Amino acid sequence: MIKSALYRKDTIFALATPVGKGGIGIIRISGNRAHEILKKVFKPNKSSTGTPDRRLTLGWAIDFETGEKIDEVLAVAMYPPHTYTREPVAEIQIHSGPAVIERVMKVVARAGAVAAMPGEFTLRAFLNGRIDLVKAEAVADVVNAASSASLRAAQAALSGRLTNIIEEVGSELKEILTLATAFLDFSEAEVGPEPREKIISKLEALKERLEKLASSYRVGKLISEGVKVAIVGKVNVGKSSLMNRLLEKRRSIVTPYPGTTRDFIEDTLEIKGLAFRLIDMAGMRERPDPIEREGIEIARSKAKEADILVTMFDASMSLEAEDLKIWSDYRAREPLIVANKIDIVDRAALEEVKNLCEKSVLEISAKTGEGLDALKSALVERAKVEPTEELVLTHERHRELVFAASESLGRAINSFISSLPLDICAADISDAAASLEELTGEITTDEVLDEIFSKFCIGK
Repeated sequence: MIKSALYRKDTIFALATPVGKGGIGIIRISGNRAHEILKKVFKPNKSSTGTPDRRLTLGWAIDFETGEKIDEVLAVAMYPPHTYTREPVAEIQIHSGPAVIERVMKVVARAGAVAAMPGEFTLRAFLNGRIDLVKAEAVADVVNAASSASLRAAQAALSGRLTNIIEEVGSELKEILTLATAFLDFSEAEVGPEPREKIISKLEALKERLEKLASSYRVGKLISEGVKVAIVGKVNVGKSSLMNRLLEKRRSIVTPYPGTTRDFIEDTLEIKGLAFRLIDMAGMRERPDPIEREGIEIARSKAKEADILVTMFDASMSLEAEDLKIWSDYRAREPLIVANKIDIVDRAALEEVKNLCEKSVLEISAKTGEGLDALKSALVERAKVEPTEELVLTHERHRELVFAASESLGRAINSFISSLPLDICAADISDAAASLEELTGEITTDEVLDEIFSKFCIGK
């Protein structure tokens, strides 16, 4: 068990399913008193001395102070070390209605449990040694996965693929350290140059492996977070209609009146296994009112953050000053160019767009759906992210630590080549190993743990 000030000895509880009306709500309890609390608040239908390990038992959630039956439920007791937290765990499956959930949770609290903090169950699983820090982060990634590609990446980390690579590299570094330390006891005249050359060769191979892993973060980030796609254009060009058509639902308000969209609206679309985060924003125009002006400033900010920019023109009317300004502002970003309203196209206006941009123009109709398949294909091609079975890094923390380890190995290699004292070389190798141990959580701080687990949902 890793020592941490974040570990509370209390028995904790939380609703482990989404809040709201549904078929089942699950209340999870973990800690030394979990089974004692379960016996207080649960009465099995048949006489029993307790709830068997991992066997759901039918009965009633009761108010132990009054004996009142609250809801017919299923309950289970689980025993360490074979539990999620490696502590005694109990779960109660109740009907998922706000009133019954609130009532049962209040009874559990009166029985001696305290409300769990975000991610506290998974934090306990980490602190108790059931999972490492990489797998703990992967739990949240699985929950938050927005596409099949991001789910696969999260499952790869949860299954231990990244941990295995880090442990393999760490093990080889320890062997090199042992060799370097032994080398300290002998002069090069006694053992020859081979051990030094052998160490350099091993370090170069490991450095190359870590560099490749760190470089996977660009793809991994886009897979896990989604590709940001900002749609820019003048008012009433059809940005909101395009977003609604792509999402196949009414997400943005569409009216014939200019300036309807004054803030940004974001939603996720999956194309070929990859998540695209579509951002619909205020239309650009001269002399907007103060509120609309604020929306335009937000739009400009979102456009800067976007991985892919889509500039939209109206194929049913001649270019206006706003169109020219938008193209001037964003042409350097090499955006995807879309001519909308092809269903009521003005051929002369369409030619104006093509002559202005001097690039390939995607002709679409957000109203009828014409050309949208070509637009989707263009988005996938522009993203330059193919869903992959290879392991990719999806967290900036992981990239930074893998990169730091690689940098330390680079210094070690240079030290060996320069024939510096071996204790200096060994120190750089130790630094690399420490970076990898920090990644998996063998070395960590409460500040790092708090930053990671505070992003989890309550109940996980």
